[in-house]
Amino acid sequence: MTARINENMTLAEIVKEYPQTIGILNELHMDYCCNGFHTLRQGADEKDVEMTSLLKRLNTAADKPIAKADTAEDIEAFRELSIDEMIESVQNTHHITERQMMADVETMAE
Repeated sequence: MTARINENMTLAEIVKEYPQTIGILNELHMDYCCNGFHTLRQGADEKDVEMTSLLKRLNTAADKPIAKADTAEDIEAFRELSIDEMIESVQNTHHITERQMMADVETMAE
């Protein structure tokens, strides 16, 4: 394993350079979109995640080739986006579910 990801990288930098890590960050509920400017260290501290094991998991994932199912063209296009464009893309695709869930919760709370 080649250690490419370090604790001083921002979450946005990590997912832009190594999209293979997105699943791990999602699993840990680390927000690489709106809080993409946070470093991995800040994200890990916020979620109380041990850094050494997290770095090992992320770098192991980063060493794996991008799965063909991930459609290389989409990933390459995503890598070409600016950070602001990446954030907008993620908000428009992934945050829709969260917004719907919050609306449902508000309805149930009434």
